Amino acid sequence: GSFGTSSTSSVPAKNTTSPTLQTDLLWNQLFGNLTNTSSTLQGLHDPTSPQSRALYWIRKDAFNQSYPQFRLRQRYALATFYYAMNGTFWLQSDNWLTVEHECAWYTAESRSITSHSTTYPSPCHGHDPIIEDSATFVANSTTISYDNPYYARLWMRHNNMYGTLPEEIYWLTSLTSLDFSFNPAIAGTISTHIGQLRDLEYLKAPSYWYKGGTVGFHGFVESVSYIGCTGPFPLRWPC
Repeated sequence: GSFGTSSTSSVPAKNTTSPTLQTDLLWNQLFGNLTNTSSTLQGLHDPTSPQSRALYWIRKDAFNQSYPQFRLRQRYALATFYYAMNGTFWLQSDNWLTVEHECAWYTAESRSITSHSTTYPSPCHGHDPIIEDSATFVANSTTISYDNPYYARLWMRHNNMYGTLPEEIYWLTSLTSLDFSFNPAIAGTISTHIGQLRDLEYLKAPSYWYKGGTVGFHGFVESVSYIGCTGPFPLRWPC
């Protein structure tokens, strides 16, 4: 997958933020040509918002001009996620918001469904192993490869996350699996923008996430091999 774009450039109009940001190369790299940036731009009006804090962080990164555009956006989306989910209080957050490659930032390395279990050290490491046939698993790898540095797996179960999931997470259209289970303080319900994650094959989250109904699932539901819930079951599909 790749980041969603519109067919024409959509650099933010004047007065959406400061003149410095409007003409800034970094601003254009992050937000130019992207669809679904309205919530991001709204957040940038507030200097304390996750969007503003993530932008401040990435502007301070001495290497930000060396990243290809997809990695700059990937790092910004993940930084917004970190601030929105109060990453300072996570049980594990190794390497998050450091100069380390985002493929080396902490996510849970293993996950099990029934008798299938595997371990992967990198969230950017190839295809999702859980939903493949067990004979094809490439399990227990001890190396991190950046040959395919698109973010594929965000596994954060049991990690003391709380807050509201930011819309920027749906910029990560290469995601194949999400696991936010056993984080009962995550607020809100699933966004309709989850339909942008067309490569998603695995989703596990607190059950109340799904109470908004099925609207956001219509874009990719046929490709999702596993949808799971934790906590009290909701009254609506899918759990």
